[in-house]
Amino acid sequence: MQFKTNIDKMFDLQYSFFASNNEMSKRFQALGEENIKEVLTRKIEGLNTIEKQILSLYYVDELTIEEVGGVLDIDSIESIGILINTIRKIEYLIIEELKTYEFKVKT
Repeated sequence: MQFKTNIDKMFDLQYSFFASNNEMSKRFQALGEENIKEVLTRKIEGLNTIEKQILSLYYVDELTIEEVGGVLDIDSIESIGILINTIRKIEYLIIEELKTYEFKVKT
């Protein structure tokens, strides 16, 4: 199965997360939108199959959580749990990568 992901929607979600963390926000902004999308794409590619499927169904196909569960033959509680954990996983992976970059950020 080919997985597709709407990077722009995921970028918007990640941007709102990082905007709430002052130091990470500065690093996130310093890296620039195109580079962040590249990092985000790499992190999504590293996810397992079910995580990729849920992201694709929810963000690209714009299915409801109930519909995602129906497609994957899991209940909606499990669908939302996997989605939330996947988003948190991506946030963690991006934070870890941002920590490795050297930035000269004005305070």
